Amino acid sequence: AVPVLDHFLKEVSGYEVLNALHEVWPVLEVLGSHRRLLNQLLLLLSPEAVLAIGPMSLEVSSPNIQHDLMESISSLAGRDIVPFEQLLNHPNKKIVRRMVPLLKNIEGDRPAELLLILARNSSEQIRKAALDTLVARDRQLLPEVFPLIDDDSDHIRRLLIQYIGEDRNELVEGLLLDYLEQRKFQRNDIQHLLACYKALGRCGSVSSIPFLRRCLLKGRWIPGFNKAARRQGAAIALMALDLDEAQNLIDKASQSLYPGLRDAYKKAASSS
Repeated sequence: AVPVLDHFLKEVSGYEVLNALHEVWPVLEVLGSHRRLLNQLLLLLSPEAVLAIGPMSLEVSSPNIQHDLMESISSLAGRDIVPFEQLLNHPNKKIVRRMVPLLKNIEGDRPAELLLILARNSSEQIRKAALDTLVARDRQLLPEVFPLIDDDSDHIRRLLIQYIGEDRNELVEGLLLDYLEQRKFQRNDIQHLLACYKALGRCGSVSSIPFLRRCLLKGRWIPGFNKAARRQGAAIALMALDLDEAQNLIDKASQSLYPGLRDAYKKAASSS
């Protein structure tokens, strides 16, 4: 009897059958008891039902029903994530974008793997949703999406840097140090450069001080955009580190005979 029931539930989980629900959305919005009954019925369906419910969620105007459908999709995906993976490959990017946040609470290792894949999607909105969801799911995975620091989207670059600066993290600190040492910045990159230094100060430790000391003091008599920007960035980072050794360097900059160094201190102080 169980195989027969399973076959039946699989048959009614397709779009051809579930599409009939469009006719009852207005009723369900008014009658809460009917909504609860529908939710219970959806949870009995095969996990393959997400392939039909997912597109349907875009066609429903009611926020309450949208929420119910998303809850059902999440529960079904928790039983078997394979159909949900197929949904994440849907050609309609709006559907994929709506599904991404559901990966936050689905158990297992696969959701995190899918988020890392989605963080490389061609759609900026999907990459952003994947980044937000990944950080909400497990901040320890932040180093895995560090390459987004050079994303084509300025918004995603700023979002990643914001996340980097929210916690002290030695692994992320190391990645950011390597990035700042090796990356060649252009004049139009100055805001990005300064944001990276500020994030280093917020996520870093005493391990960052040798690098920041070099940026602040080495070649201070040599003019040029890159030197000046890095001096300012180093001062910003040292202020954010909030360590005695860092403060000593800041004090040295503020009292320096070199105008460029004092200027870096003043700009850093005004931006902190």
